[in-house]
Amino acid sequence: MPPEPYRIGVNDLHQARAARAWAAYAHRRVVLHALDAPCLGMGYWRAVEQALGRPLVVECGTTAGAVLEALRAGLRRLRFEVASAQAPALHALVHAHGGEPVEARAHVRLRPGAAATAQLARWLLEGAHEEVTALDLPDKTPPTASTPMTRGRVECD
Repeated sequence: MPPEPYRIGVNDLHQARAARAWAAYAHRRVVLHALDAPCLGMGYWRAVEQALGRPLVVECGTTAGAVLEALRAGLRRLRFEVASAQAPALHALVHAHGGEPVEARAHVRLRPGAAATAQLARWLLEGAHEEVTALDLPDKTPPTASTPMTRGRVECD
C-alpha cells in the first residue's frame, strides 16, 4: 500500500509549485491545501487550480458564505468547520454540486512569503509525521542556493 500523501498548506501559486516539485523529488504524493482561501478570493484559487492542472483542498474556514463562494467559483474539494446546525446542509450542498467535503487537515502550513522549499525540507527533517501549524523559518535562502530539488543542501538558519 502506498504511503499516505503529505498534506501541505500553501498560500499562493509559487508555494504550490514549489511543494509539487519538492514532492516529485521526494517521490511522495502530495495534497495541496489552499490556506486562508477567503482572504485571497476563491477566483484566485480557481486560477491556481487551472495553472497547476489539479484540484486543491480549499480551506473555507468557519463561515458558510465562504463555502458557497467556493462552489460558485467552481472549486469542489472543500474543507470547512461551520456551526453544527449548518454542517449537514452544507455537506449536502457540496455533494449536490459534485464536490467533496474534506475532513483531513494539512500536515504542515507554510508561512506566507517564506522560501517554501526550505520550509518543507526543515519539516521533513524534523519529523514529517507531526502536524504543525506553521514553520518559523526566516527567509534567508538566496534564490541561487541549492535546494532538495537539486539534491544539495538547504541553509535553514
